[in-house]
Amino acid sequence: MLALSLFGLTLAGSAGAQPAACGVDRRWVLMQLSELDPDFAAQIMSDLRAGLAPSRIDACEPDTTERKAPLATVRIANVANRRLVFSIDVSDSVTEKRIGRDIDLNHVPSDGRAFALAVAADELLRASWAELALAKQRAPEPKPAQPEAASPPPVAEPRVVEPAALTQPSFAALGAGFGLEAYTGGQLHFGIDVFWLQPLTAWLRLGVTAGVRRGLTVDAPSGSIASRAIHLELSFRPMLVSTSIFSLDALVALRGAEVWFVPEPITGAQGTKTNSEALFGRGGLALSLGRAGSLRSVTTLGAGAPLRSFSASEGGEIVTGVSGAEFFATSGVALEF
Repeated sequence: MLALSLFGLTLAGSAGAQPAACGVDRRWVLMQLSELDPDFAAQIMSDLRAGLAPSRIDACEPDTTERKAPLATVRIANVANRRLVFSIDVSDSVTEKRIGRDIDLNHVPSDGRAFALAVAADELLRASWAELALAKQRAPEPKPAQPEAASPPPVAEPRVVEPAALTQPSFAALGAGFGLEAYTGGQLHFGIDVFWLQPLTAWLRLGVTAGVRRGLTVDAPSGSIASRAIHLELSFRPMLVSTSIFSLDALVALRGAEVWFVPEPITGAQGTKTNSEALFGRGGLALSLGRAGSLRSVTTLGAGAPLRSFSASEGGEIVTGVSGAEFFATSGVALEF
């Protein structure tokens, strides 16, 4: 609406007659309106000339007048089989580009249709010229010629600084801690571990853990059952995250144990001490806190599944066992070096 208003003010103040020699003393655009009603075409020409007048640009029809080449050619025609829909095509002689648009005048009053087409043609012309002006602004200014120097000064090569490593180096470690295992088969074990961690690569360590366990006493029909165990674990610990103050590793392990069940029968009952092996596959996470390469706290959490289980029974009925799913946690300290 603002553009239409400004264009209208320009039109009102510049509604003079066409110069006798259109495009001779000024830059000009060529208008091709031969397919339109003559009176309608004349009104479009008048309105467009008024809009271009402040820029000292003429809008001219084809004739035999000798003049410079036009800045652009504007062709306005009715779109076939579409009443009151007009196409406007602008061919710019400077940019050698064509732009266009279709204008639907069905909702424009009859006395404003020529003016609407003139405004649209003016907008397309100025859009094309704005692109040319922008290209000139972006073009680099030519540099003045410099006198030849006897010899160019030496140019220092830039020093390439390697980025800091995203992970800390892997250390060997010796540690000890407290461990706890809970089995869905009924046993709850706790005890002490010692372990050694050996780097295999920058992101993978091998762990060896040995420990002793004591189980909580479990009630049985003819008394109670105590348990003891010793175990040995072999684990691989691929590094997930590592900084100077903490590291997080995955834990994949195989844990074998020798388990003893010790019956404590009531008076008049008898029981036999038994022992056997248990084997579990384990998976979990290991978190280390503290400055790398020094004394750090180490915590592991995870779960395991039985490859071989061992249970205690009475009268053919299982009372408790190192069996079923295993859930474990350990906490301790390790000296890295």
